Amino acid sequence: MAESKNKQVAREFLESLEKDDVGRLRAVISQDIVWHLAQSLKKALGFPEAIRGADAVVTWLNGLNTNMYKEIQKKRFIIHEMIEEGDKVAVVWKLSTMTPSGKPYTNDYIYLCRIANGKVAEMTTYNDTAHAYEEMLPRNE
Repeated sequence: MAESKNKQVAREFLESLEKDDVGRLRAVISQDIVWHLAQSLKKALGFPEAIRGADAVVTWLNGLNTNMYKEIQKKRFIIHEMIEEGDKVAVVWKLSTMTPSGKPYTNDYIYLCRIANGKVAEMTTYNDTAHAYEEMLPRNE
């Protein structure tokens, strides 16, 4: 069975993130995209509850790539499953990369994407932020 148009958009979105391809990313996100973040990111790191607008999303992702990953070219996204209902696609995937200290890091994610007019218009991230903080952030010992 062929992949639906909405699943294709969600897959292209994830692939553009994996490859850090800003041109591809901009092609699959709406100008007024809203990316909802985990509440703990706001509490622990002072992130906003949501990133609003394509330019803000690109700037935020560039900061993550610069500060959170040692070797961006070794960043891998493994899609396990995509589930679609109406205009929403849930993407279940795993990130595999290296921490800033050079330690291997993996975490499981679910991205819930709302697709409108062939673009990601809204996104919500679900992941184990406690594990991410433990593995990615420097410890004060």
